[in-house]
Amino acid sequence: MRPALLTLLLAASLLLPGTAAAQFGGVGGPPLQGLTVGYGWVDFCFDGDGDPQPSFDFAEPVFGVAYARPRLHLSLAFGSQAAPVGSVGGRDLGLLDVALTTWGDLFTLYAPEEGGTRLTLPLLLHSNFRRVSPEGEETSLTSFSVTTLGLGTGLAFSSRLSRRVHIEARATPIFALATRSFADGTGTARLLDADALLLAGPFFGRLGLALGYGFRGQVWRVGSSDLFRDVTVDLDYRGTLHFLRLGVSW
Repeated sequence: MRPALLTLLLAASLLLPGTAAAQFGGVGGPPLQGLTVGYGWVDFCFDGDGDPQPSFDFAEPVFGVAYARPRLHLSLAFGSQAAPVGSVGGRDLGLLDVALTTWGDLFTLYAPEEGGTRLTLPLLLHSNFRRVSPEGEETSLTSFSVTTLGLGTGLAFSSRLSRRVHIEARATPIFALATRSFADGTGTARLLDADALLLAGPFFGRLGLALGYGFRGQVWRVGSSDLFRDVTVDLDYRGTLHFLRLGVSW
C-alpha cells in the first residue's frame, strides 16, 4: 500500500466542506464517532479472457474493524481461503482489504430543520488497497496487490431520530486510478461504495452503541508490467464486499 495516498486523504478530510454537526448531530446530541468490529463476506473473481495462472479467486468470510467520525470512514478486513483439495503444492490464499473514505457536501438537497434530517449530494474521495496472495508470497510481483484512488458523488442521508439516536447512510459511484503495488502496471477501477451507520447513546458514561453495514462492489482493470518480465498477466477482476459491524460510540 502507498502511504502517500492515505496521507492525501487524511489531509483532504480537513479541507472538504461540511460541518461535523451537520454530519453526525450537534452538541448534546448522539455520539460523534464509532469504533466497530465486523464480519463480512467477499466474492472476488477473475473477469477477463482465458484462464489466469495464478488465479486469485476468493469467496470466503472476512473479519475486520472500522472507525467512523464526521466526514471520515476507515475500514480493514482480512480473511483466508484454503487451497483446493487435491492440489499439488497448493497454498492457502490470504486477503487484506483496507479502505479510507472522506467526503464533504457539494449541495444540500433537503434540510428543513437545523440538526434534523438532511439529504445531500456529497463529494467523496476514496482510496482502497486489496491484496490477495498465496501464503508466504505477500510481496510477490505476481500477486494481486492493487491500490486505487478516486472521486465520486452520489447521495447522503442523515437524521437524528431522537436525542440519543442518529443514523446516516450514503451510496456513491466512484471512478478511480489503480496501480500495482510492486510493479509499474497501471489501470482503472470503478466501484459503488455504500454504508449505513447508526449511533446511539451515551448509555455507559460517555460510551454508546454503534451498528453499521457496508457494501462495496468493485471492478479492477490493471495492466501488466513493462519493466518486469514475470508480470505478464493483466489483473482484470471484479468483486463484492458485504460488512456487518457492531461496536462502541462516543
